[in-house]
Amino acid sequence: DGVRGIKRETEKAVAFHFKSYRENIKFQYIFKLVDAVSHAVFESMMSRFQIYATDLTYLIELLDREESEKENAMAMLLDMGRNAGQLDERIGLAREKISETDYRNIELTCDRKEGRSKWEVAGPGLSRWQMKRGGLAKP
Repeated sequence: DGVRGIKRETEKAVAFHFKSYRENIKFQYIFKLVDAVSHAVFESMMSRFQIYATDLTYLIELLDREESEKENAMAMLLDMGRNAGQLDERIGLAREKISETDYRNIELTCDRKEGRSKWEVAGPGLSRWQMKRGGLAKP
């Protein structure tokens, strides 16, 4: 009975020491490790959220800028449309004049001065026109 009692007491003491050791590990290492890991995760998540917020801000600025650029492009296109309409009218008038012109009586003259050529077109029903870069123009 004495050996059994010593054996039980030893088992209780060893079990107590293991529980105590487990609690010491839990408080000394595991809790510190959990705190360190949770802090690292928190910092990483905050960094990602800040990057995400910065990206959103950049996207909003980009969309605002694109919106103003779209408005500018739309204004330019409308202006080009108006100019195209005016050009179409001028081309139509020129076509009418050309169709009414008797090409047999048209004069084409060239005057060369200072290394440049100056072409003039004249004829019945036409005023004098000068050839310039890009087309005909009145002198």
